[in-house]
Amino acid sequence: MLPSPPGALRRALLRFPWLSDAITAGLYGLFAAGLALISANPPLRTPAWFTVMLLLAGVATVLLRRRRPVLMLVAATVLCVLSLAGGTGAETVLPLITLFAVGTYRSALTAWACYLAASAVASGAAWILIERTRDGLPLWEPTAPPVSADPLNDWLNAAIVMLVPLLVAQLFGVNAGQRRRYVAALVDRAVQLERERDQQAEIARQGA
Repeated sequence: MLPSPPGALRRALLRFPWLSDAITAGLYGLFAAGLALISANPPLRTPAWFTVMLLLAGVATVLLRRRRPVLMLVAATVLCVLSLAGGTGAETVLPLITLFAVGTYRSALTAWACYLAASAVASGAAWILIERTRDGLPLWEPTAPPVSADPLNDWLNAAIVMLVPLLVAQLFGVNAGQRRRYVAALVDRAVQLERERDQQAEIARQGA
């Protein structure tokens, strides 16, 4: 079955990929800025310089994800860990965006390998978050820690919250990549058939 033709919005995004990158980076920036305003108040009081550094690095990661999806996924996971350790947590969306890009622009095998690696890092990041909240919300200025009867169960819940969105982004990315390669193969096949038809027409004219 042939894929459905793209709509007007999708055609615009395909024609101007920088527009999609700008929209995605802008939405992330608004989300990160909103959490930064919240975390600037007690008891969090996340340092402004650290939040701005993560925000700028996150925007760069989003803008470069098409060119270097695997490298940007590595950068996104590092930013995610740093954000959970001492930031606002806004950078937890970056692995979702970059993992989708890996599935779209790289092979399915590469995408699944990156998903497994990102999942392992996310599990460790979940434990860092649990340790952070157990010792007090900010690492920079510890407050009275909340008492947890079962930190292992807390870590499992946090890991599930992080791993499920990663799986969803992975599945959507791989599906988009397969569709993209399928459409490219159809275009190549159509060009090949047109070339063969022209060659046959030329041979027929020469033999007449």
